[in-house]
Amino acid sequence: MKRIILFTTIALLQVVAVAQTVVVPNKFAFLKSDNEYQLNILTKFLIEKQGFKAYMENEVPAELLNTPCNLLKADVKNESNMMTSKLRLVLTDCANKEVFSSEVGKSREKEYKKSYQEALRNALAGNALATFRKQYQQPQRSEEHTSELQSLREIS
Repeated sequence: MKRIILFTTIALLQVVAVAQTVVVPNKFAFLKSDNEYQLNILTKFLIEKQGFKAYMENEVPAELLNTPCNLLKADVKNESNMMTSKLRLVLTDCANKEVFSSEVGKSREKEYKKSYQEALRNALAGNALATFRKQYQQPQRSEEHTSELQSLREIS
């Protein structure tokens, strides 16, 4: 009986850990080059600061790539106009369904690097992302995980 409880606890912890994994692309669509203005690395840092496990697109471990529905994908949307930089963080699941969208972060700095970084920090300034992390329900478990749980029940 103790083995079943221990294994179930470990399995649930693994599900929770995987569900809170975010992949940050090397280049956002509105930028011209990889990690321009250090926005991609800053995004990874800010997501990790909110309690998620984050990887750059080219650093994701192979075991996580085998189960893409256990990952969330981060994207930063540029909603800037002539006088103000405005950025918004969006998290999507494996079906490209938007599961989280931050507030729009704004900056009036004139230099692009400072402006984009300030806007991104402002977009993630509150605790909305941390609240989302606690409430987010991962998509349905895979058949493999369900069969593991059924085999445990048969053992007992």
